[in-house]
Amino acid sequence: MKTTVMFLFLVFFISGCATPTYQFQSTPSEAEVEVMFKNGVKKTIGKTPLTVNVADLNPTKEAMTVSFKKTGVEGQSVFVPPHNVHEISRD
Repeated sequence: MKTTVMFLFLVFFISGCATPTYQFQSTPSEAEVEVMFKNGVKKTIGKTPLTVNVADLNPTKEAMTVSFKKTGVEGQSVFVPPHNVHEISRD
């Protein structure tokens, strides 16, 4: 069985008056996206490419680990530290 490493991309996006979102992308696409919060709660939120409102997924803006999984591909995880949308640069 061939194992391929998954390339992933997670973006926290805020622009002007737009609603802050997380954008999840991977290569190959159609990877399952699972989020685990610091309290141990896990939630599968969909498949890449995926855009989710911060207020819907993580209203308290707490730290979380995002895992990307796809059959036949080595999974990857990314730690997302706690954040405050008012402190993120909009350059």
